[in-house]
Amino acid sequence: MKKSLKILISFFTLFLVFTSFNITSAKAATDGEISAGDNVYWINVRSTKALYDSPTGGNQIGAIGPQQIYNDNVHQARLQVNTWLGAKWMHYTTGEEVYYDMRFIHWPQRTVDVVRTQNLYDTAYGSKASAIGAQNGVSLIKVAYQIDSYVGPAWLIY
Repeated sequence: MKKSLKILISFFTLFLVFTSFNITSAKAATDGEISAGDNVYWINVRSTKALYDSPTGGNQIGAIGPQQIYNDNVHQARLQVNTWLGAKWMHYTTGEEVYYDMRFIHWPQRTVDVVRTQNLYDTAYGSKASAIGAQNGVSLIKVAYQIDSYVGPAWLIY
């Protein structure tokens, strides 16, 4: 009887411990993921990252350590995606576009949901090649954010 009671108490105690914590709601942001709060958003930099002079890589001009880069230091973004035309770029030229559209990147899957028609470009700075309509799960090749840094404007690439 005492042994049964001890097992029952142990089970009940473990049950209370595991149900008192909402473990599934705690999610650490992925490296490069956009997070948002009240009237602010930020890029989560979780590891040391190189800074470049171009969204395609180009020359490394510096590096930054783990930190949060807030919206007033994020100016534009480029996404390189796989399309029916091959690899193309989507340009986001304002902080508002970056905030709104980068939230639809699914980092573990490396996909993005295109939530409105977007122009597609041949290169990160190139001419318009076509457009892509709203759709889910577009395969992501590269994400580049232009930020203010200690070396001036620089590109942070994922």
